[in-house]
Amino acid sequence: MRTKNLFVWILLVLTAVSCKNDDEPGLPGGGDNLAKLGQIAMVTEDIGDWDKAYLTPDGYFLYRDGISAPAAREGETDDKYDCLSYMSLDKKTKVNILLSKDDKLPAQIVFEDKTSLYFSYLDDEPEEETVLELVYDGGGKMEKIGNYRYSYAEWETIKTQYAGEDILMQALSYFNFLVKESGCTSSSIVGLTETFDDVLSLEISLDVDIDVLALEKDDEGFVFVSDINVVFDVVVEKVFSELALWTGEASFKVGGSSCTLKGSIWCASQTFGDYGVYGIVCDTDKSKLKIDANPEFSGTGIQTDKEFEVDFRGLQPRTTYYYRAYYKFNSSDHGNLKFVDNVEVSSDGQVGYDTVIKEFTTGDNILNVDVVMCMDVTGSMSGLINTVKKNALNFYDIFEKACVESNIILSSLNTQVIAFRDKNEDKDWLLKSDVYAMPDDRELFSGFVNGLRATGGGDIPESGLEALDTAFSRDDWGKDDGYHRQVVILWTDAPYLTGSSYTDLTLENVQLKWDSMPSGRRLVLFAPNGTQSNGGSWSDLDSWINVMHLTDTSTGFENIDYVIDNIIGELTGKGKTELSRVQPSSVTTVFTPNY
Repeated sequence: MRTKNLFVWILLVLTAVSCKNDDEPGLPGGGDNLAKLGQIAMVTEDIGDWDKAYLTPDGYFLYRDGISAPAAREGETDDKYDCLSYMSLDKKTKVNILLSKDDKLPAQIVFEDKTSLYFSYLDDEPEEETVLELVYDGGGKMEKIGNYRYSYAEWETIKTQYAGEDILMQALSYFNFLVKESGCTSSSIVGLTETFDDVLSLEISLDVDIDVLALEKDDEGFVFVSDINVVFDVVVEKVFSELALWTGEASFKVGGSSCTLKGSIWCASQTFGDYGVYGIVCDTDKSKLKIDANPEFSGTGIQTDKEFEVDFRGLQPRTTYYYRAYYKFNSSDHGNLKFVDNVEVSSDGQVGYDTVIKEFTTGDNILNVDVVMCMDVTGSMSGLINTVKKNALNFYDIFEKACVESNIILSSLNTQVIAFRDKNEDKDWLLKSDVYAMPDDRELFSGFVNGLRATGGGDIPESGLEALDTAFSRDDWGKDDGYHRQVVILWTDAPYLTGSSYTDLTLENVQLKWDSMPSGRRLVLFAPNGTQSNGGSWSDLDSWINVMHLTDTSTGFENIDYVIDNIIGELTGKGKTELSRVQPSSVTTVFTPNY
């Protein structure tokens, strides 16, 4: 059939359908011909700015990637959504479904009478159980009409059941599944899902010879969104104030003694943090997972987007622990906030707990450590170099002793030394040793350290930043898991070189390398604050993650055991007071010249 004849045929059929009069002239069977199509036909031409379009016996389906939302909901960061639109053959029913950009899940549906259905996904962790809430705006009165728990992994099954890799069909499948499984009872929504279900049950045939959508279009094409005037209203107070909790995953910091537990909290109101605190309770006894039951571990979390984390240290090895998330109000003033139905609430209404209790089992307290020691070996260090070398040589023995006292098995400790001077003044400005496995390579390690001499350096600022950059650039830092630590120690009595005339590095680029290292990284600085005309202050690194900084070099170079105690103590929860990061007011930095 040629396209021109097909255009006339469809136009006549559509006229017959819209008039619903069997006496109207047309092809044999009138409008029933189209109703008996029995398949989904892809339309590839004359579809305006839509990306995909289909003609089915139930109506027209169109998909567009990336539309702008007129107004975002509170807390919403995306300003773009995808749109799936449906229009019945007689053009009397028009519906728009807005979809999230990433996974194409429904976010809002708007009917032709301006009523809306809102989809709230209260946990989007791929491996975790997720809760979908449906809130319906019936024209001024909003009510929650559905609540459905599902596994995120179900999406793969849903999208391939009917749709394969076709984005429009995937989106249609998601919508149909979510609304049906959530028990939504609104008649208009049920009718729509039945229509979608009918479409999905049809044989998908994309190679039929229907190339033109012969439909009486609006002046601007099939712009269903503008017909319905999509809006993003904030959900009413009833839903806006509801607070939900989920218990997240456990990740080990050190296999048997330290663990980070995660939780999720959701509330449309952004003020929930003003009325209470949230955290995790953890114990070997399930019955003690309440604040007033004195659980062995309890801690408040730091909110990051939808998740919060709580670190627990001092755990017993090879032990099973149970945990769950909680939210506790600060006072009787709840600010209209209330817990959702699936949260276990204390008798006084002050604390809510996730009804799902999770567990983890600790492993052995095994620790593997890689340490790089960056040493300033310029002339100004002549009075301190012996102390630095002594601490470097004794590091393994002190660290191993601290591990034994803390019931930690030190499985391995690898050591490397980077000695630095001034790249603008000294030929041998950077000396890098091999990586020594301690204690087996003790003699080789001692030979390298004892061979270092304090000499050279030129002006006061030195290449300490280059030494850190070299250390951070290692590609053998070990696994990023709970059984490995990566420690970088720097000793210097001078600022680091700055300025394009003196160094090719910037502090920002070196920090990027630090941030890309495994999560077990720790940076220990024995370095004074203070600047020179071409030198930066080591205090600039204090804001980095996992940095310990001792600024008083007159005594700081002797405190390696104090630093080790802090590193071990951080793992076990028994650490000493954190090292000072601020130059004491009584100490004035006087940099020693190299000559």
